[in-house]
Amino acid sequence: MMRTRRPAWQTYIAAMSVVYIVYTLQFFFRSPFGDLRILHFGGRLMGRGDVDVLYDAERFVAATRAESDGWSAPSELATFIAPPTMAWAMSLFGVLSFPLAAVLWTGLGIAAAVAATRLLELPAWMAVVAILGPAGWLNLRLGQTGFFVLLVAAVLFVAVRDDRPVLAGVALGLTIIKPTILLGVALWWLIDARRRRIELLAAALTGVVIAAVATVGGAGIWVAFASGTTDRVERESSSVFDQPVVVEFVRRSVSASIPGEVVFGLCVVAALALLCRVRRAHDEPMVSFGAAVMVSMLVSPHLLSYDTGLVLVVIAVARWCGVDRSQWGPLVALWVVASALSAITFELVSGWIGWAPWPLTIAYVVLFIRWAQVTSAAEGRRSSALQSVVVQPM
Repeated sequence: MMRTRRPAWQTYIAAMSVVYIVYTLQFFFRSPFGDLRILHFGGRLMGRGDVDVLYDAERFVAATRAESDGWSAPSELATFIAPPTMAWAMSLFGVLSFPLAAVLWTGLGIAAAVAATRLLELPAWMAVVAILGPAGWLNLRLGQTGFFVLLVAAVLFVAVRDDRPVLAGVALGLTIIKPTILLGVALWWLIDARRRRIELLAAALTGVVIAAVATVGGAGIWVAFASGTTDRVERESSSVFDQPVVVEFVRRSVSASIPGEVVFGLCVVAALALLCRVRRAHDEPMVSFGAAVMVSMLVSPHLLSYDTGLVLVVIAVARWCGVDRSQWGPLVALWVVASALSAITFELVSGWIGWAPWPLTIAYVVLFIRWAQVTSAAEGRRSSALQSVVVQPM
């Protein structure tokens, strides 16, 4: 009996994941859960009402040092830079000791990744890639939120597929906790507002409720957040757009003197034009949704390798449209290799440098073009097949 030869792209996925994990083990044991320490301490401050400390650089660092228990090491960041909605969400973990919070956070994150791949109807091995691939491993090492973002995006996938507008709106509204991630979906609904009124209303109401809950201690927390962010930008002579993919790639490729906000605005305009074109070319909402998720990754004003698990949503849309495994598999391999290269360049310098966004940016552009080609072709065949069934004589 002849053995089936393993596709090359599967080998690339496995090899790059192993190389990246082995390489980053040194960082894992040196400083595990670096970002989670900051989120956890911010949640603790939020929970006990110390919101004035939360966004004050000097007091925040002093508080972390004063309350360090050997696990919660002093933060290297100047302030808690996430919005108050994130601080409110993390207050649920802030009541726990850091070791217990880290175990619970990691367990829930892994469960979220597994649940997301099931909702996306991806093969079981894709759950392993989601968790132990470069993006997933970086999530585990830093204690980041990528797995939960992926789960929200998977719920959106189900809601769009099953035409459940309220569920879709609530899911997008939840992203106010981390509002920079799924911008493309909001842009899609805005340009299609006549048909997406329910989604927009549900998203707005959900976001308002969460923001209101996070403001129970007073609206001053939002003022402190804005002030703290501004102070950090001025102190570090940087832009709040200093770590995205395409925005930073374009800015540095043209001129580093161009404000990131200007480039971001131009990218949003380009994204709107692209989504309008996709909408005109395809009546199927799932295709527009896939394009919106990809656009989200291209225009996000703050996106690092641990957020790129959203590629799995784009792959799931391609599979739903009928794209063959031999076509979507290489796209997964491209994502794994690019995210590993990007993360390694980030680790090497302990921060973002001028050419670090290049691997991800180039890969996403190539991935998006190829995804659009294969998905459009598959959707065309799918629509033709459905029409032939409808017109078939009885």
